[in-house]
Amino acid sequence: MSISYENFQSKFIDEAFDNIADLEQALMSLELSPNDKGLVERVFRAMHSLKGGGAMFGFERLSEFTHRLENIYDMVRSGQLCISSSLLSVTLQSVDFLRDLLAEPEALSPKLKKRWKEMEKAIDKVVKEETEKMLQTPGGCSVHTESQIDEEEGMATYFIHFYPGQEVIKNGNNLFYLLEDLQNLGQMSAMPGVLAIPPFQNFDPSKSYLFWDIFLATEKGINAIKDVFIFVEDEATLEVHRISRSNLFDAPGFKAKINELSERQRKIDLSEVTGFARSQTSSLPSELPGTDNQDMPDEMMEGVSQKQESKNSSGGAGNGSGRTSSSIRVATEKIDELMNLVSEMVITQERLNMIAGQHHIPELKLVSETVQKLTAQLRDSTFSISLIPIETLLMRFQRLIHDLGNNFNKKINLQTEGLDTELDKTMIESLTDPLLHILRNSIDHGIETPQIRQKSGKPEEGTIKLRAFYSGANVVIEISDDGAGIDTQKVYDKAVENGVVAPDIPLSEQEILNLVFRSGFSTNSKVTEVSGRGVGMDVVMQNIMAIRGNVNLTSERGKGTTIRITLPLVLSIIDGLLVKIDQTQYVIPLSLTDRIFPVRASDVEKAFNNMISLGGKQLPFYNLREELNLDGKAPEKMQMVVINYRETRVALTVDQVVGKLQAVLKPLGKLYHDQKLISAATIMGDGSIALILDVNALVDEYSRNNH
Repeated sequence: MSISYENFQSKFIDEAFDNIADLEQALMSLELSPNDKGLVERVFRAMHSLKGGGAMFGFERLSEFTHRLENIYDMVRSGQLCISSSLLSVTLQSVDFLRDLLAEPEALSPKLKKRWKEMEKAIDKVVKEETEKMLQTPGGCSVHTESQIDEEEGMATYFIHFYPGQEVIKNGNNLFYLLEDLQNLGQMSAMPGVLAIPPFQNFDPSKSYLFWDIFLATEKGINAIKDVFIFVEDEATLEVHRISRSNLFDAPGFKAKINELSERQRKIDLSEVTGFARSQTSSLPSELPGTDNQDMPDEMMEGVSQKQESKNSSGGAGNGSGRTSSSIRVATEKIDELMNLVSEMVITQERLNMIAGQHHIPELKLVSETVQKLTAQLRDSTFSISLIPIETLLMRFQRLIHDLGNNFNKKINLQTEGLDTELDKTMIESLTDPLLHILRNSIDHGIETPQIRQKSGKPEEGTIKLRAFYSGANVVIEISDDGAGIDTQKVYDKAVENGVVAPDIPLSEQEILNLVFRSGFSTNSKVTEVSGRGVGMDVVMQNIMAIRGNVNLTSERGKGTTIRITLPLVLSIIDGLLVKIDQTQYVIPLSLTDRIFPVRASDVEKAFNNMISLGGKQLPFYNLREELNLDGKAPEKMQMVVINYRETRVALTVDQVVGKLQAVLKPLGKLYHDQKLISAATIMGDGSIALILDVNALVDEYSRNNH
């Protein structure tokens, strides 16, 4: 079987983008720790990989330009050049240029040729300036080696993976004494795991198939940890990673995360550990000794990584099975196809359930129940494949804050929490632009300049916090800043000036804040590259509602602003409430449903100003039969479905609530692209169609029509 050169090129491009992302992340971390040799090595390795791969797969210009950068950071490694803000800035610009070169492997466009020359001039200028500074600086650059970093005193949390090897029992080592010695160093949590056990005929009871993943908070340093394993290190696989410069056991969510990880009984993925450690550090009290909100990047965290295969690799487990995490790169098209097949299987399974209910055959019912369980497991596994942690977006945000902060001469610290929270990959793609808009507004409108913050009694450095967490069947993302907040009086005056609201209509503070989501509305009189054109927050609202989400904004003058985005976990299958109006079936997302009340048609007709008393409270309502222009007379006994709409509750009148169901969402097609009230459709078990109501769009549309 032959593999085409184009396939190799395609794989190189995927890997190159990963290398560029890693390079960008290392450079951002290097800005915080310019004297760290481990980070410099990480930058150099990424450049070296890009240069070598580019030359091999026909990206000569990419290889040539990267070679130029590699030479500069080789000078940094050897101490001939110091890391500075200007050097990092021009390198980050070069990273952007590398992405453009990767997109044009053939002849360069005139635009890229011009940029190449500009980048060369900028690089030469910075290198010349920094070289001159070196000659004037006695002692040169101060770069910490990894051993120096590891010997630093103070509390730190380590992640340790330890597999003692197959022969540890034969060698007479007592592993429990070893773990006890480790526990004596500080606060510890150890999670045992089992390697792949060979078939019974090959099983050797004298061999060890256990490994441990351990979290240890200690002040003793990495050398003390290594000393514990000194008598087993020749046969063992040992990895020690420092994941935080603080005691993570004091972080509120750390113990819960440990409990979650311990249930898996397989080797823990280091990337998940470091991502979680980074998010938890920001939640630690600032007075804790050794706390540093900017945790060390993954490569820098590695104090020691000793991986030695057992000398006796017989018996199945000795081949390293289960000790190292593995992954494969899968095209998104294949994942989409798998999701579609699973969706079709869910529909078929509902059909099978209906047939089993109609024909009272015990064997058929048993098969139906078994298929239902297997379908549920397959559905959940497939969903987990398509879910992506929000952390994948972090580098874009860090880069945006870095660049805009420099442009506006503002000092900004980005704090994150819950970046391991996962969302559907399609939703992640739709979420990127809204989050970037929000961050731009926080930097431009929210965070003040250092001078203004000092006068207000605030620290010079502003803080933007990105927090993500699960809430029931939803994911919540909060972006908050400690800036100036929103001047509601200014917003109201601008709205009156622009004719958005009448001057004689009083508005609540929340209603005034919601005006910023109006299309074309802006309080900025000056148009900049970042804001002032009235596009931004309305785009945020539209994009979030397009993926069935909600946006809520709160702000306090002088204290800051918080934007809260609530999203469903997945897009392709939802839990819904099936309702009927006349002969048509509709589905309301269950995540938005609050309560259901029985009502009489006569009470609905007599209601004044579309307000009705439900559960002792007056709620606004909309009669869907009238709003959707459906013919026929409503039954005397009807039902009200109360939904959560932004910060309020609204009731929707339907003829009948049929019950709950799992709806596989199908697009409506191009003919219905312009309508906004129906977001999708689903196929029922009997082959009929039910329409998915976009209740947010419904309420918005009816509110505009009634006003």
